[in-house]
Amino acid sequence: MIPGAASARRILIIRPSAIGDIVMASPLLTALRRTAPDAHIA
Repeated sequence: MIPGAASARRILIIRPSAIGDIVMASPLLTALRRTAPDAHIA
């Protein structure tokens, strides 16, 4: 679980620069959406 994510209304993700970064970040995005379903993720 990501601390504080459940109460966040807006979450900013900085665009990864390489394909490996994107692949490694995919589980994070899924976990964020599951933890904070009503948050705006940009």
